[in-house]
Amino acid sequence: MAASAERMCVYMVLTKGYETLSSQPIAVDSDVDFICFTDDHTLVSNTWDIRSLDLILPSDPTRSMKFPKLCPHRYLDDYDISLYIDNNTQLRQTPEEIVRQLLPPDTGFAAMFHEIRSRARQEFETVAQLPHLEMPWVVAEQLAHYQADRPDVLDSRPINGSFMLRRHNRKDVERAMERWLIHVLRYSRRDQLSARMAFAETDFEPLGLEFDPRDNPFAYKAPRRNFDRKIGGKLPTIAELDHATDELASTNIEVERLTTENRRLQQATLDTNERIEELETSTSWHITAPLRVIARRLRKLRQH
Repeated sequence: MAASAERMCVYMVLTKGYETLSSQPIAVDSDVDFICFTDDHTLVSNTWDIRSLDLILPSDPTRSMKFPKLCPHRYLDDYDISLYIDNNTQLRQTPEEIVRQLLPPDTGFAAMFHEIRSRARQEFETVAQLPHLEMPWVVAEQLAHYQADRPDVLDSRPINGSFMLRRHNRKDVERAMERWLIHVLRYSRRDQLSARMAFAETDFEPLGLEFDPRDNPFAYKAPRRNFDRKIGGKLPTIAELDHATDELASTNIEVERLTTENRRLQQATLDTNERIEELETSTSWHITAPLRVIARRLRKLRQH
């Protein structure tokens, strides 16, 4: 049970155009603030307190939204407890009751275990087969590094990042969350891949919650509306990357050709200027000067 002095909030992050904002009907039965961070200044809601979010990485909204998702202490320091949920997560109980039942007073972080995969390695294998989520070589590099550094982490059970209870101002929680964000910025944007490594590196162990997603008394997944993953940062296909590589190679060849031609023309200009200077300083040039004057006058007379 949370201490009476602890202030709570529920929050989510939604970047512009990613999907339609879902309401939270349970909010009317709660005294807790429901906060939506977004870069979409047109959003309005009867259940969410809409708060402006400046994207730290404007061309990568997916990673930008990870800042408040993973590091609520940076954005919600006036609250003691936060419940992060994805936009399509619907609460079945009030956040007060959820905290009372799921977050003991001595616990800094509680999250649901992944409902399907029992080992982090399986999460890597799944994401690697879904290039619309992350490029395979990004996942492969991350997996190789983890295998070399902490292979034991790959056998730990992954958490589900769509429902996270935190006493986010606790120093051990802050340290683990900041490390988690570092991994997301360095490796895959799929935060579930790096959660266990970040926790292991900071000697942090969250409380794992075990619920059948088909019979969860606290929350459920609602269908997404107008969902467009491309808005979150479209990943190029293999064919698109191959085409871009070919185009870049062709461009480099053309740049080299033009550079060589430019050098040739510059040298030709220098050679011409040197010949002109030699001619103008020669004896024959001075001797024939009167003849050139006469020739110019004759050309003018012919023109008239």
